[in-house]
Amino acid sequence: TVDYVLEDLTKLGFVEAERKENRLTKKGFEVFKQLRPKKELLHVIEDFKEFLYDMTDDELLVFVYVLYPDYIGESAKWNELKKYRIDIAISLLKRHKITLEKAVEISGLRSEEFENILKEKKIRWREE
Repeated sequence: TVDYVLEDLTKLGFVEAERKENRLTKKGFEVFKQLRPKKELLHVIEDFKEFLYDMTDDELLVFVYVLYPDYIGESAKWNELKKYRIDIAISLLKRHKITLEKAVEISGLRSEEFENILKEKKIRWREE
């Protein structure tokens, strides 16, 4: 969906791709200024942008599929990704993208099992 929206915004001349980044064009920035989003919304957008910034496609998909399981029905990739849930949960936890509770949920394990894996891998996830 994001790709389709981005493609539409590009066709309309609001966004341009520069290297691996997408940026607002002059026209896109003018529309943005006219919309005058509230500061609270800008903070939410910045937080969301920061959250997504260095996530892989697989990390994002697993995050969405586990936390919003209604989307799994439309996915051809979920069966392939399931086997990487633990590794993806650990990766997101180590980069402070998610809490331990969310990592446990994404991993599909019980809390104790997941914490034991973290201990085995010598991964610190909390202040001790």
